[in-house]
Amino acid sequence: MEAIVRWSGIAIGLGLCTAYAFWGGTKPAAKPSATAFKPPFELEASSDSSSVKTRRPTRLPPSALKLSPAEVDFGEVPGYEKRVREVAVQNPGSKPVTISEIVPGCGCLKVAMKQKTIAPGQSENAEISFYATPREWKGELTAAFNTQEPGQAVLKCKGIIRQEFPVEPAVLKFGPLHKKESQTLQAVIKHYQGVPFKIKRITSKNAEFKFKWEAVAGSKESAYTIFATATGQKAGYVSDDAAIVTDSVKVPIIALGLDLQVAGDVSCVPGTVWSQQAAENESEIFETTVRRLTPGPLEIKKVTDARGNPIEFFCQPIDEGNQRLKLKPGRDFFAKHSQLGKFLIYNNVEEQPAQLSYYVKLRQKENVK
Repeated sequence: MEAIVRWSGIAIGLGLCTAYAFWGGTKPAAKPSATAFKPPFELEASSDSSSVKTRRPTRLPPSALKLSPAEVDFGEVPGYEKRVREVAVQNPGSKPVTISEIVPGCGCLKVAMKQKTIAPGQSENAEISFYATPREWKGELTAAFNTQEPGQAVLKCKGIIRQEFPVEPAVLKFGPLHKKESQTLQAVIKHYQGVPFKIKRITSKNAEFKFKWEAVAGSKESAYTIFATATGQKAGYVSDDAAIVTDSVKVPIIALGLDLQVAGDVSCVPGTVWSQQAAENESEIFETTVRRLTPGPLEIKKVTDARGNPIEFFCQPIDEGNQRLKLKPGRDFFAKHSQLGKFLIYNNVEEQPAQLSYYVKLRQKENVK
């Protein structure tokens, strides 16, 4: 898995960990239960309900190693629990084979081997551990055993993660909203076996989100409707996980994903501009209109590329809140940039710069006879 961590926000909000990094870097806190463990993986922010992000190993030629079984089925695994299987790694050849690297296809897989050099005609056991993430998942993974030849033997793994408290939808997507505009969305949390439980509180580290909840009619408190309200405060994107704190001993905290998009007070029309390549390393002028959506004057302070390099610009006032903007990149523009990119327009209205996407149409090279 990649390291964009939703769960870190939950742990911070409840004081379950002391380390924090805004788009990742912390691991989920272990759950207070008899079989609790600390997963050796990080959870990432996602726009869907999937919690397992797979990665494919670099392909190498097949090695002499044989895996028995060639596929492992972990079956149905409750969230936050661990399953272990053993695989025999066999060397049917006439020379010793050394495993130089084991590449799991996901952070939720861990492979352990005591002996990585396998004598001819011998085998060694590999312990394959699967750690269930706190969201529903069903699919296949791989673990690659790379050898020094080079070569590779690939183990296929599959499983299903079942949650004690499924949340539908797993992620609430708000917006785009204007500043001070609010939107309320609903999600339902329930116990998968209809066991009654209570929600103690729902928290988020971001002040944009507020929550209310009520038991679903006829559920006998085994299901709740959550009303989440988001209010736009600053332009940009907010991605977080709310912590649904329950009275469950085994799974006291359940994640509810939150995505919020807030429109800024400054926009560009058109939002994407294009230009023709004028010479080998430069383009023609880009033009757009920068508009302030709220009353008041608009002043463009500077324009840069996405890396912070200054871009020469000219402004022509249309009225108090509108400016005609012309951008002239330098002669080495193409030496530092691709055909597609963004300009950042700093102004007196927003803390964050307005973004203007650009596209450059390349010149066709002349045929040399």
